[in-house]
Amino acid sequence: MNKQDKIIRASVIEQPLEGLLYDLDLMPEQCRSARANIRRITIEELRKEIEQLRKDLEYYKDDCERLRNTLNAMSY
Repeated sequence: MNKQDKIIRASVIEQPLEGLLYDLDLMPEQCRSARANIRRITIEELRKEIEQLRKDLEYYKDDCERLRNTLNAMSY
C-alpha cells in the first residue's frame, strides 16, 4: 500500500459518505490502474444509489404526510 492509498483510506474513515465520494472522485484520465478504475466505478454506483435513496425519501415522505393528514382527519 503506497502513501496515497493510506491517505485515501484515512479519508474514508474520517468523512461522511457524500464527503467521501467527493474526495475519492477520480476522472477517467486519472485512473492509471485497474484498482483506480474499480474505485471510480464503485463511486459512480454509490452516487446512483444515493440519488435513488433521496428520491425514495421524498416519495415516502409525501406518502407519510398524506397518511398522517388522513388519520388526523378521521380522528375528528
